[in-house]
Amino acid sequence: MLPKTTRSKKSKQRSTNTFRSKVSNANEMRICNSSNPSLLNLRQILKKTIYQVPIFQRRYCWSVKQWKTLLADARGIHSLGRLTCTNTKPRSIVLDGQQRFTTVTILLASLRDALKKKDDPLISFINKLLFPDVEKMNIWIQEENKVFEGIELPFSVLIPTFCDRWSYYSAILPNQVYNEKNSSWHRPMQAKKFFDSHLANLGRKHIHSLYNCVLDGFNMLFFPIEISKGYQDGTEDLMIIYERLALRDTTFCKPTRNEEYEPMGAIDLIRNLFLGTFQENKQVIVFYQNYWLPMERASETSTKSMHEMLETFLKTNTLEDFSPMRQETIIGGELYADFQAWLDVAMDEKENEKESVDLESKIMKIGQLILNFSIQYFQESKKIV
Repeated sequence: MLPKTTRSKKSKQRSTNTFRSKVSNANEMRICNSSNPSLLNLRQILKKTIYQVPIFQRRYCWSVKQWKTLLADARGIHSLGRLTCTNTKPRSIVLDGQQRFTTVTILLASLRDALKKKDDPLISFINKLLFPDVEKMNIWIQEENKVFEGIELPFSVLIPTFCDRWSYYSAILPNQVYNEKNSSWHRPMQAKKFFDSHLANLGRKHIHSLYNCVLDGFNMLFFPIEISKGYQDGTEDLMIIYERLALRDTTFCKPTRNEEYEPMGAIDLIRNLFLGTFQENKQVIVFYQNYWLPMERASETSTKSMHEMLETFLKTNTLEDFSPMRQETIIGGELYADFQAWLDVAMDEKENEKESVDLESKIMKIGQLILNFSIQYFQESKKIV
């Protein structure tokens, strides 16, 4: 069950059709409907199907502490937790476990590239795992061989979330040249460089041994979920499932070691709050590219964070009926709770405009409002290079 939060009396009476109302009206007794969960090793998972991380998922954000821990765990049997994904074809949508799953695919690419003998059969084995349709991969390399932001490579076992694709594919494709100036997010390539440096001096025998440990020693609880039964209780809405999984991972399913995960923050959930409003994926992409992504990029050149920007935005853009939450939510903290309350009031104000504005148009207008504020905010706190 999602946490209850306190808000003003007027706000309690609001009944907007935002993502928050979807979450509130969803079945509280279950997160999702599973079909045949099973404990599988990484080799089985990579061969079982192909995967995609949805655009509403956060970027790949693991860093050195998690990479070190993963590499240290590649010695025997080790659980990487749960991989929650849909049972859809042709691609299964990853809702939980993307950080771990993405990392092990990057580690496999590093193992491949660490092999000195280019005729080592392990190279083709790894390429087949990372790119199930190797023939199409080779054709693409010969004819195009260029990655760019948001590209989808259908021959890859994993299509990461939008902003990770340039860096991720540059990391796992054979013989790719990566120019950091062309990409806005480098963490997947940073992971690749970390693993490359740790594997550089290993001999062939050691690399083969590590390869077997990764594929046969690492396991995950493969948890496919049903989203085709036609339930009208919210349990087949991917964004609702995503938020509820975040709550689960923050409470009773939290990993025992901090080095094994990176908790979701208010910004991750606020992004989901916006994107969850749209019915069509193409509109999700429009909002993400035109409003959310420019804010993230602006923050990368600033000494201030997205979290600080939105806190300042709420203090600056006060609304008549808006009162901040007085109780911190379990996930997202005070900022997430306050922003939910502010958005409810902002949506009601849009409702009272003279012209008729549909729900998604309201969200677009609010996105533009916050984007305009963020550009000025981040410009005033620009990093000195």
